This record gives sequence, C-alpha cells and structure tokens, in this order.
Amino acid sequence: VMGNPMKIIIVLVFFLMVLSVSVAAEEGSDDKDAGILRDGSGSDAAVSDEGRDDARIPAEPEKQMERRAADAGDAAAERLAARELNIAERRSLADLQKREKLRELQQDRLEKLARLDREKQEKLEGLRAEQIERLTEVKEERLRKMAGLDQEHLEKIAALDKEQVERLAALDRERMREYSALSESDLKERLAKVEVRRIDASQLFKERIITKEQREAAREQEREAQEQRTELRIELKTQREQLLQAAREESPEMLSRLREYIAHAIDVALKHLELLKGRINAKENIPEAEAQDILAQIDERIASLTELRAKTEAASTVDEAKAAGREFASSWKDLKIRFRQDEVTLIRAGVHEIIGRSEHLERKLDKALARMEEKGIDVSEIDAQVDAFSKKIAEAREKFKESQAMFAAAKALSGEEGAAKVQEARSLAKEAHQLLKEAHEFLKAILQGIRQAGGEAEADEVEAQEVGEVEIVEVEAEAEIEEEAEDE
Repeated sequence: VMGNPMKIIIVLVFFLMVLSVSVAAEEGSDDKDAGILRDGSGSDAAVSDEGRDDARIPAEPEKQMERRAADAGDAAAERLAARELNIAERRSLADLQKREKLRELQQDRLEKLARLDREKQEKLEGLRAEQIERLTEVKEERLRKMAGLDQEHLEKIAALDKEQVERLAALDRERMREYSALSESDLKERLAKVEVRRIDASQLFKERIITKEQREAAREQEREAQEQRTELRIELKTQREQLLQAAREESPEMLSRLREYIAHAIDVALKHLELLKGRINAKENIPEAEAQDILAQIDERIASLTELRAKTEAASTVDEAKAAGREFASSWKDLKIRFRQDEVTLIRAGVHEIIGRSEHLERKLDKALARMEEKGIDVSEIDAQVDAFSKKIAEAREKFKESQAMFAAAKALSGEEGAAKVQEARSLAKEAHQLLKEAHEFLKAILQGIRQAGGEAEADEVEAQEVGEVEIVEVEAEAEIEEEAEDE
C-alpha cells in the first residue's frame, strides 16, 4: 500500500467516511422522533429504531468510494498542474536578474515583477529601465493593475513622475483606463486634482461622527413621528367628512370643524418634518455642513407652521379660518417640493455610500488576485469579472453625477419646474442604485470564483471588516470617496 499513493488516498477516504457515518449515527440516536441522520455522501437517510445499530455501516460500495477518491485525486492533480503551468509561464526571479535593464532594480521590485504573469512581465520589460523602476515602486496589486493596460497607455503612464504614478495607481480599474486614454496634458491636469490621504478605518464611508446614543435617539424620533403621522392622516379623513357635512347642512359647527381640519392638516406636515429630522440626524453619510443646513431649514418650516397653526386656532370667523387655510395651501406646495428634496438627499447619500463601498471592495479584490497569482493560481477569468464589476460601478457613478447636477439645478428653481428637476434627480439616483445592484451580482460571482479556484482565504479577507488605517482617494470635485486598506 505504501508504494501506491492512490491506494493511500482510497484507504484514507474510506476511513474518514466510516468515521463520519459513525459520529452521525451516534448523534442521530439521541433524537428518536426525527429518525434522520446523514450518510457519508451528505444525503438524508431515514432509519427505524431497530435499524440504528446498522447505521454505522457505509451505504456506498467500496468501488464507488474508490471512484470518488480517484476523481477527487484527479481534480486536485489538475489544479496543481494548472498552478505549476502558470508559474512556469512566468519569467523567474533568476531569469529577470539576468536581464541587463533589470540588474540595477532592487530585490523587492524584482520580486514584484517575478510574481506577474508572462504577458504583464513582457509589457513592463518593453519600457526603459528608469520607467520600470518608477512603476515598480507602487504596491504589488497596483502594479499588476497598471500592467493590465494596453502597451501604449502603459508607456504614457511610465513617463509620469513618481507622485503622478502613485495617484494614478490608486484609482480603480475603470478610472485608470479612462485617465490613461487622455492626452498627456489632460492626464496630468486630472491627476493634479486627485488627493490621497489616510484616515482610521472606523471612519470609512462616514461623512460625520454620530454617537450610538444620538443615532438611537434619532431613530426613536423617526419611529414615533411616523406612527403619529399615520394616525393623524386617518383622523384627517374623518374630519374632512365632518367638515363637508357641516358645510352641506350650514351647521353652526362649521367654524370649529374648519379650524380643527386645518390644524390637523398642519399637524400632519409637522410630523413629516419631525420624521425627516430623525432620518437626517441618524445618517452618518451626509456631510455635517449639509446636514446642519437641512436641519436649519426644517426648523424654520416647523416654526412657520406652528405660527400658522396658532393663527388657525385663534380664528373667530369662518372667513378668518378660510384665510388661514389658503395660507397653508399656498405653503403646502412649496413644502412638498422641499420634502422631496430632503428625501432625494437621503437617497443620494445612500447611493454615494454604496459606490464608495463598491470601489473599496474592488481594491480588496485586486489584492486578493495578486496573492492568488503569486501562488500560481490562474485568475484570468476572475480578472475579466472584476473588470466588468468595475465598469458597472463606473456606470453607476456617472448616473450619480448626473443626479447630483440635476439636483443642484433644482435648488435654483421653484414651483413645478423645480419639482420636475427634483423628480429627475431622484430617478437618476434610483438608476444608479439599480446599477449597483447589478454590480453586487457580479461581486457574488467573483467571490464564488475565487473560492472555487482555491482562494478561500482571499475571499474571506475581501469580505472581512477593515481595521487600522486606510487611504482615502478624493477624485476631483465629484464628492466621490475611494478607500484603500493599508497592510502596514
């Protein structure tokens, strides 16, 4: 047996299957009502109380187990062969050291080159020695990403200075392609607007700091306001019927019914404003200045409506009450636009956060693929999926920018025209959100592909929460945040 590896595998698999069936049988015997246990293949098998002692006997014939073991061995051998082939297709560290233009390259930078696939190595070797040195200063996953560009674009990047290369390398895949396709002057102009800084990981995707107590209080405020608004709306329908009946009958209760109805309508609007305050106060993804501006506007509206409510209650004639009602009706049109603006602000903040998280995940995926490739795992198919993921995020980003521009235009307008612009901004933000949902489906397939290729640890790391310090990459004036976790 010792001379035959396949027999060793078969014996080992047989022993493990017998052991697993035995353990399952013992656990199953404690629950006589269920009468279910797992056999060696993982399927459910019903057994009677009398047959429990026989449950330790494997259900599969020995030949079937031998075939399964052989198949598992063949699959493992194929994966190993694929990894060895992938490694063999690279130029080794020793081979790279022999090449004249690379002799002056530092050891750590040569090692980065040695871990790339043959195609990327050849692209980089086509550059001048000083250009190779400049590009290999960046992190390994970023070098790998840049080496995936067209040779023409790679040469353009290699002509940049160290700081410009660092800024470009920090971008996501789709932006890197977009920037590298620009003219030299435009490329440098765009890169000048890219800023990289470091923050604590706990502040990722947060535009402001909200304590746990503040968040809980805000959510409670939102919950109570929503419940009370719902109750008031139901009561308002009843009061409307009572008001109409009093008008038909020319009842002496007309004045009290009218005051009550208008005051109740104002209360519905007030509760909606309180609900919005709760939502704004609970959101960490809205910049502090913007949040405070919205809250100040909401407080002004609350004060104005509260004053109007007092005027309504003080009305001594039907005409005075009707005048208060007309005043509220006039302000209600503006309030509805303001409500929609505040709601769109919340939607946009959520979409912006998801874009940031998606861009951050892309960078984690690049790190994972770099480590897998270093192990000799072929990641070419997964690479294509990450490209598609990056492109989908870029599409969502463009829709979001359109929404931002439309929303800014809406703020300068009023009436129906302003309302229409706000609605367009909302629709564009929703389209961006849908694109992000599609990107998430790509992400799920990517993680599954990483695990199937043998990158279980890398997939787990992609999904893990960040700790320590991270990099923030701010791109132009788009209010778009990109994060990169540091390993240092």
